[in-house]
Amino acid sequence: MKTSVALCTCNGARYIGAQLQSIADGSVRPDEIVVCDDRSDDNTLELVADFARTSGIIVHIHRNKQRLGSTRNFEKAIGLARYDIVFLCDQDDVWRADRIERSLREFADPAVGAVFSDAELVDEQLQPLNKRMFDYLEVRRFIEQDHAALFGRLLFRPFVTGATMAFRRDLAARVSPYPTSRFFIHDGWLALTIAGMARLRVIDEPLISYRQHGGQQVGTLLSGIAQAPNAKPPIAYPFTRRGYAEFYRELEQALRDLPLRPEARACFAEAVAHNEQRLAMRARTLGRPLAIARELLKGRYHRYSSGYASAASDLVRPQ
Repeated sequence: MKTSVALCTCNGARYIGAQLQSIADGSVRPDEIVVCDDRSDDNTLELVADFARTSGIIVHIHRNKQRLGSTRNFEKAIGLARYDIVFLCDQDDVWRADRIERSLREFADPAVGAVFSDAELVDEQLQPLNKRMFDYLEVRRFIEQDHAALFGRLLFRPFVTGATMAFRRDLAARVSPYPTSRFFIHDGWLALTIAGMARLRVIDEPLISYRQHGGQQVGTLLSGIAQAPNAKPPIAYPFTRRGYAEFYRELEQALRDLPLRPEARACFAEAVAHNEQRLAMRARTLGRPLAIARELLKGRYHRYSSGYASAASDLVRPQ
């Protein structure tokens, strides 16, 4: 299998050198790096060009005519990738030397459509924070579950970080163009849809050092580091029943023409039905405990909500 790296940059001169060097130092090098720059006004592109001349890795550099934002920029970079397996890459992280080698082992199984891994959280100077991403995202309880269960959990909340993802290029091509949504960005869309079409594999190892600094879009939520005043706000994933109803209506349109597995379609229908049942509980008083018990017996609280915590919330204060 040949590999492509989809690397998006925007004013990343402070960090890009360490990221590129970590890729070059890998036990398996990529067959190409596709760099899409979102109108940097620092010397990011000069540093990338220097790396391209000296690294021995094929680097394709594209500068956007206008600023696209992270989701559209990654969509462009992925679309320009030429090879079988695409690795997403942020400009400010550092890869473990065996990231490509370790990930490719999982793709030896033709049923696997995508993998994602844990990450070591580090500060701006790459000093360990003694924290792992999976601890914050509570991913480990899903690791032993099959891909169908992972699809269902992704309908409830995102837990796949794009900087740790790799996937089959042909699957990513099927889900383009990516929808514009306030609920998720490119990595959430790719993880959800690929999990709906193929097997999503979890690697419980930190294959990258995930740098935490104030200019990040999402990462600082994990470390507690204050965001810079001009940093882009994080995604607004729904945390209420009404929010999920809106999210599922949006998803229904986006997923309609995709080649999802029948069990994934059934899973989505179940998630919608569970949320509708929870919404209807507001109008119930005497019948609410029975409705909650039915959802618990069906297992839907644990698949599409927060288990007993959500059931208890519905009992005392249905929204």
